[in-house]
Amino acid sequence: MQGVAPGNPSIPALRNRINAITAQIASQDSRVVGTGSGIASKMGGYENLLVEQEFATESMNAANAALVQARSEAQRQQFYLERVVDPNVPDRPLLPRRLIDILIVFAAAISLYFIAWMFIVGVLEHAPEE
Repeated sequence: MQGVAPGNPSIPALRNRINAITAQIASQDSRVVGTGSGIASKMGGYENLLVEQEFATESMNAANAALVQARSEAQRQQFYLERVVDPNVPDRPLLPRRLIDILIVFAAAISLYFIAWMFIVGVLEHAPEE
C-alpha cells in the first residue's frame, strides 16, 4: 500500500496492527518455548503418557485375545464326550430275583402261621376244662 499510495491515512493503523500481531507472535513463542509453565516443558510428560497408553492398549488387546481363547476352549471342553465302551444289554438280569423272593416271603408267612396255630392249639389243649 505504501508503494501505491504513500499518503494513505490507513497506513499507520496497518503498522500498529502489524506491530500488535508481531507482539502476540512473540508472546506465544515465549509461552511455547520459554518458561516452566510452557508447552515445551510439558511435552515430555505428555510423551510418557502416550507411551503408557500404548502399552496399556497392547496389554488390553492381549488380555482380550486370551479371554476369547479361554472362552472358546471352555466351550469346546464343555461338550467333549468320548465313548470308551459301547453300551450293551445283559443276557439275563441277575438281580432282583422276584420269583424266589416271593416264594421265600410266602414260605416264611406260612411257617409263622403254623407256628402260631400250633402254639394256640397247645395252649388250648393244656387249658383246664370247666
